[in-house]
Amino acid sequence: MEFWYWIELIGFDKDSEDFGVGAFLNGVGGRADGVSLLLYNMDFVNAYGGIETERFLSPGECSYGGHPYNEDRKIQRWTNFKLKGLIAELQRRGIKVLLSIFNLYRYLGENGPAKGAFCASHPELAEFCSLKFKRTDGMNVLKRFPGGAYFEDYFIERAVRVLTDYGFDGWHVADGISSGRLRVQDGDYSDDMVGQFLTARPGISLPADIALACDGDRAAHIKRAKYFVENLRYEYTVFLSERFSAFFAKLNGACAAAGKFTVFNNAWARGPFEALFRYGVDYTGYAAENTYAVMFEDVATSMPLFSEAEQGGFRVPESRRVNCLDEVTIAQSGIKCLLPRMKQLNMTPIKDTQEQWNMIDNAPNEMRAGIARRDGAHIIADGKFIPVSNGAFYCLSDGLPADKWRFIHNAEDWAAGADYGEIYGFTTLFNENIRDELAFYIKTRNLTSDKIYREAANAGFAIGAVCRARDIKTVRGPVLCANPEFYDAETLAALEKFDAAPLLVFGYKNPLKRKCGKIVKCGSSEFICRIYNVADGASGESVAGKVKPTPLSPYDAHGGIWTHRLKYNEVSAGFFKACFNFIKTRAALPRVLNAANCKVVLRRTGGDAFTACVTNFSHHFELPRIQLPIHIQSASVRGKPEWLEVPFKDGVFSVRVGNRGAEIIDIKAD
Repeated sequence: MEFWYWIELIGFDKDSEDFGVGAFLNGVGGRADGVSLLLYNMDFVNAYGGIETERFLSPGECSYGGHPYNEDRKIQRWTNFKLKGLIAELQRRGIKVLLSIFNLYRYLGENGPAKGAFCASHPELAEFCSLKFKRTDGMNVLKRFPGGAYFEDYFIERAVRVLTDYGFDGWHVADGISSGRLRVQDGDYSDDMVGQFLTARPGISLPADIALACDGDRAAHIKRAKYFVENLRYEYTVFLSERFSAFFAKLNGACAAAGKFTVFNNAWARGPFEALFRYGVDYTGYAAENTYAVMFEDVATSMPLFSEAEQGGFRVPESRRVNCLDEVTIAQSGIKCLLPRMKQLNMTPIKDTQEQWNMIDNAPNEMRAGIARRDGAHIIADGKFIPVSNGAFYCLSDGLPADKWRFIHNAEDWAAGADYGEIYGFTTLFNENIRDELAFYIKTRNLTSDKIYREAANAGFAIGAVCRARDIKTVRGPVLCANPEFYDAETLAALEKFDAAPLLVFGYKNPLKRKCGKIVKCGSSEFICRIYNVADGASGESVAGKVKPTPLSPYDAHGGIWTHRLKYNEVSAGFFKACFNFIKTRAALPRVLNAANCKVVLRRTGGDAFTACVTNFSHHFELPRIQLPIHIQSASVRGKPEWLEVPFKDGVFSVRVGNRGAEIIDIKAD
């Protein structure tokens, strides 16, 4: 496992002989593979003019947004020479160092609000929220200068000079650069971006009443933006994905030529489908020989704590806060299925002085459960269970005393997994034909694959692993399949032959020719679950739940902000619950017998040794009784005193689990 730290300069000490590196390493117990220095201000790169002369860095580079204090010290005005010395000292200790900036340039200066001079002088490069006719504070890396030159060429050239001159090992491509901040719905439909689109799509022309040049005309600009959202949403989204992929290819190529590697943030904590629909990002564009990893923004534990402000101005209901762990596992595993050979490092939320949230003090149980979730996430590839995550990327890492780091690293040791021979949970099939589902969703607002799996998880299905649909032949346990109408012929052929375990196929159309045992219909709608390979031969049809249509509008609430769920023709929870109730006694999987807010996943660590991870989603203690498909010889709670008994009989045990927490039970079977 790798240990990476996202940290601001305020987390080090410019006046110390070793720049505070020794104190930092003592705090983290020496566990450090890499550091990403969050210098925040995009003009650290844009305005770069060399390192020959010593100069002060701006406050926006010395701390995130220029915030004046952390728990240890007041903001210090670093110089470029001292920053280079810090990088060298970290590397001398065997630590890789990455450059990290955002696409932002406004910060708190010594005398009040300040801004980077380059970005401020190039308003034409800013992300433009076309639906509101408003320029944002973030720069759009895909735009062009007035003369037609691409901003990305200037930006990448300057960034590589910074990487080389300062001696960074690589570039952590982060917020606003690894994807835009604006949702596709909101913009950017400026003259420049529309011009690029029409050049890339010569077969598309705009109606006569839609202006080609209207950045100075509010009414005409908004009219054009609405035309794109309402008529060209799919085409423009695919265009953006191609532009971002071309930008990433340039960035990776320039870094590789300079001997530097890259780490990419995923797009605002979203899985592959929502990254494409919301932000126009295709994760396969990240892939290159020198791409070290994707940093997955793991918000499974922090999402339930966000306030109304972080949610885009609305309250998230308690029902939304329950299964964040499953939601994030589905998203993260989808990225791994798309990029199976690329490392993933999980942004592990700790606290953020600038954004004012704190997991380590306010929700340590939640944090611990999130680490267990991260280490338990697996995909199936080549018939083996492959961990999705390769380690932690702690966010943010300044101002923590050693005892809190010990708590975090003890949780890492507690949750550390093994090479699992078997995972007893439902395997979901990942559909790689994301563009087909994109067109389907834009046209119908029907449930996409990841939405189906999230609703299944909410109903009680315990997700054990994720597998690319074409690899179903390597799966041995029960399978959840969604929208197979988008599978290719080879994958459908493998699905027709799968007989190793129960197979539940959810969708609106059925391309399979095989006979199924049980059908569950959702009211009078076309949405149906077909269940195959049921051992007891149960058959017949039943009807459960209903579909609540959503108005077919191209506009999502709250601007489609990532913390708000997309709109769907909602399938009621009763439908998925009926499917779960039918299969739960027929799938030979662990079951929680008495606590609806708890879930369990059983994993074989070798021979007769197993672990059971039990998670409690409620805000109070639970004492679940859990039935396993094995006979228990012994059981103990990992990390607890040996004298703590785990009551069990045959294959049933019980364990007390703290609020919003998790426990891992080490089990030996008969």
